[in-house]
Amino acid sequence: MTDTDRFNMEKLGQFLNCKVQFMGRPYLVVDVLTDGPQLVLEEAENPVIQDNAYGRPYRRAPGIVLLPIYIKPGMINPDLDTLFFDN
Repeated sequence: MTDTDRFNMEKLGQFLNCKVQFMGRPYLVVDVLTDGPQLVLEEAENPVIQDNAYGRPYRRAPGIVLLPIYIKPGMINPDLDTLFFDN
């Protein structure tokens, strides 16, 4: 990891637990993954039905979206244009 990558990760870490709007839906930033890097967004509304290991409906859980910051080295993900911070 280069110094620039480390700096970017520190900046992204500031967004943890921030409420955001992504593609018109409310989410919460629950994690920042160094692989990519990526933001992990948890749906604030409308939990999805999660299956168990056997494929049977098990429980309601928030939906998760992995939002990569780059789509390829040096190219910012254009979907970030639809990400708005509430706070």
